[in-house]
Amino acid sequence: SDLVSKTGERPKEAFKLSEVRLKIFLCSTYSDLVEERKSAIEAITRLQHQHDAMEFFGARANRPIETCLQEVRTSDLLVVIIGHKYGTYVGVTGVSFSETEFNEGSQLGKPCLVYFRDPNVPILPEHVEPSLKRTRKLAAFKKRLRERFTVASFRDPNDLALQIAADIPKAMTSMGSTETVEGRVQLLKSGANAWNDWRRTNPHPTDLRGAKLTGTKLQGANLSEAKLDGSDLGGTDLSDANLWRAGLRETNLQGADLGRAT
Repeated sequence: SDLVSKTGERPKEAFKLSEVRLKIFLCSTYSDLVEERKSAIEAITRLQHQHDAMEFFGARANRPIETCLQEVRTSDLLVVIIGHKYGTYVGVTGVSFSETEFNEGSQLGKPCLVYFRDPNVPILPEHVEPSLKRTRKLAAFKKRLRERFTVASFRDPNDLALQIAADIPKAMTSMGSTETVEGRVQLLKSGANAWNDWRRTNPHPTDLRGAKLTGTKLQGANLSEAKLDGSDLGGTDLSDANLWRAGLRETNLQGADLGRAT
C-alpha cells in the first residue's frame, strides 16, 4: 500500500518491478532445517517467485553437487539459511554442499539474503554439529557471510518466513532500481531470467553505456538495441544472447562467448 501515491496511482517503476518473477535458490543444510525450508518455500511461493530447492529436483543424471551448482547458475537470488550444522562434505573437498553452493553463487555475483538461527533459541541435540572440525568450519563460514552481508537472525520457521517475505521485495528494488545505469547493470548481473522479464515490459532501447560486466553470465539475455558503447564485456558469456542493433562502439568483447548470439 505504501507504493500507491496520494492520488491513488501506482508509481510506474514500482509496477514494472512487481512484474518481475525471480528464480530463487534455497541454500542450507537439510536435516536440521526441514521446517525452516518449508516455511521459506511457502514465503517464496506466496510472492509468486520460483524456488529451487533440493526437495524438488527429481531424478537427474548428474551427480548431486553438479545438479545443485547448475541450479545456482540459473538462479537470480540466493537465500542462505544457516543453523548449527555445517553439513555434508562434497566428496573429499572438505567443503560442505551449502558452502560450495554459496561459493558458486558468489563467484557469479548472485545477490544473497542471509539468515542465521538465533543462538539463544533452544534446539534438539541432533541439530547441533557434533564434530569439532566441522564446527570450526561452520564458524569460519558464518564469519565470511557476516563480513559480506547484513545478516538477519530467526527464532523459528514462522519468523524466518516473515523476514524472507519482507526482504525479497527489498532485494528486488536494489537489484532492479532501473532509473539509473548502475541499477540496470545490477539487475542484469542478477541473471538473464530477471533481466528478460524486465525487458518484456521495457522493450525500448536500454542505456548500459560504460557498464562493467566482465565475466558475467548473460546466456540468452535480451540486449537488443541496448546501448553498450564503452562497456567491458570481456570474458562474458553471451551465448544465445540477442544483440540485434546493440551499440557496441569501443566495447571490449575480448574472450566473450558469442556462440549462437544474434
